[in-house]
Amino acid sequence: MSDDVGDAEAVSQTPVAQRAVESVAAGVDVVLTVSPADAAPISPALADRAGGDEAFARRVTESAGRVLALGEWFGQLTC
Repeated sequence: MSDDVGDAEAVSQTPVAQRAVESVAAGVDVVLTVSPADAAPISPALADRAGGDEAFARRVTESAGRVLALGEWFGQLTC
């Protein structure tokens, strides 16, 4: 799980969407941000990268599987 990618002073010159993509590529399963304005570009950036990078797409799928498994373990999935 990342820290708030929108409030990362050390990498403030890097666009938030790029920070999110780089975080997932590095192994983060859940990207956090507290600002709705920062959140808006993240999903499209992840989808764009996954659409052109098969290894990254597998990484996103693996992350989603881990997050869903954790939700199921905590009884949060009802379907």
